Amino acid sequence: MFGKQTPEEKAELEKFCAFCEFGTPVPGVDGDVICIKKGVVKEDFVCRRFRYDPLKRDPKQKPPLPELEAVSLDDD
Repeated sequence: MFGKQTPEEKAELEKFCAFCEFGTPVPGVDGDVICIKKGVVKEDFVCRRFRYDPLKRDPKQKPPLPELEAVSLDDD
């Protein structure tokens, strides 16, 4: 669970510089990332130094809860 990832799990990760440990979004410019290794690159660029940083990904939103009806428990 918290150990090493299997090859299948590694393949599922989306490799983008936007999610890389070495990348930082460029303020004011949409779609560019400053990479420590490669300089300014597009956010969908990937190099061989890619290292996934889970804190840079936005989590999926939970689906809304269904509306429930109030039920009376009194026995009339």
